[in-house]
Amino acid sequence: MHAPPAGSRAEAAGLARLMFSRLDLPTGARRLPAAPVPAALRQPALIGLAAAELDLHELFRLQQSVGAAESFLKAHVPAGMFRWSWSIATTSDPAGTQSEEVTYQVTSVPAGVDLAQLVVTVAPSASGGSVLRADAEVIWYPRRSAGEYIDPARYHALSLTVWISGTRVRTIREVVTSRPVISRLAGVLNSSPVLPSRTLSCLLSVASYQLGFAVARHSRPAIVIRAQQAPCEGVQITVNGRQQPSLQNASSLTSAVNQLLGINPR
Repeated sequence: MHAPPAGSRAEAAGLARLMFSRLDLPTGARRLPAAPVPAALRQPALIGLAAAELDLHELFRLQQSVGAAESFLKAHVPAGMFRWSWSIATTSDPAGTQSEEVTYQVTSVPAGVDLAQLVVTVAPSASGGSVLRADAEVIWYPRRSAGEYIDPARYHALSLTVWISGTRVRTIREVVTSRPVISRLAGVLNSSPVLPSRTLSCLLSVASYQLGFAVARHSRPAIVIRAQQAPCEGVQITVNGRQQPSLQNASSLTSAVNQLLGINPR
């Protein structure tokens, strides 16, 4: 079975070094030790929202003011990247120091990488000029567990349950024994990479879905799938009662179920 692409920490570290090598800084920029980090620049942009992420940083002292450095960074986008955001003014320490942030994203990332970006933050220096922190941040797709792949030939019954919110909750249930349908939905799940971000609760969903793959119509499902209607993301999988890494393609799965059942939750 063809596994979805997965990344690795080693690949992420290599990509981070490549982003650092392409960063264009103003004349006179001087590299500083990675520690200690000035108080105004201690917070990286990534704060543990991904299951597999890497954040490496470098520090530089600049002769230019924050405003001049910001203008330079806007005009000098690193090769192979694009400026994802305009400069953002932030208050980045208890003293209320104002810093400026510019984010670049890699135009084309490797197949196993979800996001690669360079976040550059500039804050004033007490001795004149400014200090720059560059964070090379990479989120990659973790490798899927072997147990969550679904062999459609093994399962002969698929129970579908959809709860649709409204003035009252409407429940739709159906048991499918069609081999093509079971294969189709198993294929949607088997082709999905692991969800790179951590699964968060979602209060915006209008419909919740549960799929159960069983070896026979009256058997207990061995694999249970739970997902929610977009904009919620993440497909939760339990195999023989054990939670597996969440998958990414919730919208593909819910769309396939909607089409099969002839429903359109709104």
